[in-house]
Amino acid sequence: MWATSPETNDIFAEKGRFALVSGVASLPQMVRQVLSVQRGEVAFQRGYGTRLAEHFHAFRGSPWLGQILKLEVIRQACIPYKSEMTGRSDTPLQCVERVLSIEPLAETPTNIWLPVRAVFDVRGVGRWQHKLQICIPDAAALEKIRARQETFTAIQAGVATRDVLKEMADANIPARVKAARR
Repeated sequence: MWATSPETNDIFAEKGRFALVSGVASLPQMVRQVLSVQRGEVAFQRGYGTRLAEHFHAFRGSPWLGQILKLEVIRQACIPYKSEMTGRSDTPLQCVERVLSIEPLAETPTNIWLPVRAVFDVRGVGRWQHKLQICIPDAAALEKIRARQETFTAIQAGVATRDVLKEMADANIPARVKAARR
């Protein structure tokens, strides 16, 4: 898989070629990518993604925040998602057998990225602990994601109007890119 920078989440080059990552070295990147997709953010795969940002904003400052985030990560590790595009079912965190903890390491995200410590039991590896950043868009960006999801649903149902399609085209940049530009 293409390697992405943990700081920018962008693909990068090494020695004039796109960097690649595989095996256990790809695990932090895969976890970061899975946990950073907001539910409803992927067009035509409405059920894919997490509600980590929603939960973070709803329970920020609560002693329950870490447990609520852990439950959402358990959902990603245990409950299969059936792709509307391929019909294939799999859990987004395929190799994670047990989620032991997911601990926020800051009170608020910095430029939409929240540092967390993840501790998992991973198939073929055992106990795995890593500090990583996950995308936590602000409430306004989450509202735009919800609006886009409604648009995608209307398109799939065949009830999208010209105005709805124009609105979707205007909001086509992913929420995390818009937020990072501010």
